[in-house]
Amino acid sequence: MNRSADLILGRWFFPARESTVEVYQERGRYFGRIIAVGEAYKAKIPENQLLFTNLVYNGKEWSGGKLIHPSTGTSYDVAIQLENPQTLNVTVYKGLRCFQRNYKLTRK
Repeated sequence: MNRSADLILGRWFFPARESTVEVYQERGRYFGRIIAVGEAYKAKIPENQLLFTNLVYNGKEWSGGKLIHPSTGTSYDVAIQLENPQTLNVTVYKGLRCFQRNYKLTRK
């Protein structure tokens, strides 16, 4: 078991969507599901929905999985870096990383 990989586990607040994501591990892969949504987004973002799947820790970041857009169901490539113990940097892209969006999540 890689303890460094497990630093991502827990609940993270996504301020851009006023939602909380719970990161958990199953069989060496990391997943995130939406567990709470702010009032402004309740109609658009369902709670208890899988947000990202099948991430693997490579010693530097969690990647190799997919982010599933909660409203459209479209999947994107995703990579997550632990910026510091309280901040995740989530990079979402389709194919090439030069066309990406970055989001910050803070530990709850």
